[in-house]
Amino acid sequence: MIFEPTHFRDAKAHYEKEGIVCIRFKPDVTISKRFTTLPLYSDPRVVARKTICLSNTDRLVTHVFEKFRRIFHQIHGYSLLPGSFPLEYREYQPRSKGMGWHRDLQMYQPAQVEMVYTVFNDDRSTRFQWKDRRGTVHTMKPRAGDLVMVKPNGPFHRVTPMGEGKRGIIKFVGYPLHAVALGTKYREASLCPRGPPTPFSMGPLLLTIFVVVCCIYHVVY
Repeated sequence: MIFEPTHFRDAKAHYEKEGIVCIRFKPDVTISKRFTTLPLYSDPRVVARKTICLSNTDRLVTHVFEKFRRIFHQIHGYSLLPGSFPLEYREYQPRSKGMGWHRDLQMYQPAQVEMVYTVFNDDRSTRFQWKDRRGTVHTMKPRAGDLVMVKPNGPFHRVTPMGEGKRGIIKFVGYPLHAVALGTKYREASLCPRGPPTPFSMGPLLLTIFVVVCCIYHVVY
């Protein structure tokens, strides 16, 4: 599953067959220095991680897309450009439970390509795992510089629990210019932390709590 950037033909064949591939780059110094100093905020989607979502006009976002534009085009056949879904920087904290087995949501039609770039990983325990078409589980330890591409509604994959270390990743997507956004795109984007929580930004969460409380009140009374 792990390929060097120069072996893009093999990487392309693997992605087309399994819906997942890892390209192992050398760690990017600019990314390491700039992203690890960004302010991070609580993420309502996963308690044990901190996140910030950046506007796609941000210079850091431009740097990331420029870095991976060539390999993306070689594998997928179209240009990687900043789009309507924000780029996320996430840090998983010590003792995080990781993420259970799941398949990525499709947010565009045609489907987007989900990408995760490991900025750093100083944890000895956590692993990335995925299941191939036969159900065989494959395991790898994410290293700084690793870029994983995953097809939505594709292979099941997960991140095992953290030990005492931390892991920082960049998550972003690529899709064709003619792709149409689905409802899942708007829902996921609305939950992406862009700053300290405010009543407006917490709207979806507060609405959910309100509905649950009303249901409980109705049942009790």
